[in-house]
Amino acid sequence: MSLTPETTSDEQLVTVGTFTDLAGAGLAKSALESAGIPALLRSANANSLMPFAFESQVQVRVSDESAARELLESAEDTPPTEAEVTAAEETQETLSEEGTED
Repeated sequence: MSLTPETTSDEQLVTVGTFTDLAGAGLAKSALESAGIPALLRSANANSLMPFAFESQVQVRVSDESAARELLESAEDTPPTEAEVTAAEETQETLSEEGTED
């Protein structure tokens, strides 16, 4: 389940990760969503144009912050699975085709 700017207009979001590479941001978002934590990827378009000038942020609802941070910290020590890599690649392709909130 993904969060979108439209579905989160009344909700408070918090950034749980910042990435200079879009692939890393996509992996983090996919890992969170695989664990049932809805996530939003911000600034992906700007990052894809000038990766080292702009960072992409992965955001979650405030109520999911602790679980999201714990999951991302544990994921740093574990290589991504093939399914996570595929999901991240699909996220990156979708962002390239449709764009995202900047």
